[in-house]
Amino acid sequence: MLLLTINKSDQGPLPITIPHAALTGPLSGYQSLWWTAKLGYENLDNDPGSIQKTVGSGITITTAGSTSVDGVISVALLAADTTTSLPDNNISLVWDVKGKDANGIENVLTSGLLLVQAHATKAS
Repeated sequence: MLLLTINKSDQGPLPITIPHAALTGPLSGYQSLWWTAKLGYENLDNDPGSIQKTVGSGITITTAGSTSVDGVISVALLAADTTTSLPDNNISLVWDVKGKDANGIENVLTSGLLLVQAHATKAS
């Protein structure tokens, strides 16, 4: 389980390494990739407080990887991803990267916790 930390309203790339042991081939050969972060495992992917990105809509494959080389994706976060529906305090989200490989088999490739840190200064 990997711990990622960002500040509330951060935007930009969030690099995530996919261990080669989890890959069935290069990421570029996967039918689908999803990066999802949410308040709890029981929450639906589209519940308030959930963030979901896909290839072409927030995920870029930066290193395709293979069964012997780790893959790397970059998740493009927008400021609204962490400010629109999350509480205005420090919050931990569970996250994972799920992939559907060339054979249509879906697996979680890596997962962890995303700590979204609130800003101390509230002045504007």
